[in-house]
Amino acid sequence: SGREGIVVSVLRRDDRAHPAVLATAYDGSLPNRAPILFPRDERLPRMRLTPGNDAPYGQNGNFSMEELAQLAGQLLPVKFVEWPATSTFPKFELAGPPLGRVGDAAAESASILLENQVKLEPFSEE
Repeated sequence: SGREGIVVSVLRRDDRAHPAVLATAYDGSLPNRAPILFPRDERLPRMRLTPGNDAPYGQNGNFSMEELAQLAGQLLPVKFVEWPATSTFPKFELAGPPLGRVGDAAAESASILLENQVKLEPFSEE
């Protein structure tokens, strides 16, 4: 890819959610390894997905093939968990339900709002 480097230090922790995509070609050939996500922001590295605390997917630390099939091709909100010194990829977890399918106007809009930290909440009646 021509874009390689070494992480020397982390200046500040990134607690915001980022939209990412689980490739539709995920075939489960590495069943004991967490799937790799591709962030929409090309400045971020590929990510290793770990099950989140309150996500409906990835119970007991593993993703089933059915869960991965449901998540494939979806825009997923993910948050940084850690980047072990021995790992090529940082670990992220699901930060909420899927935003929708890649290419869907509503999902793409939600992805843009997520990238720019705009809260998507309904207006109050007041």
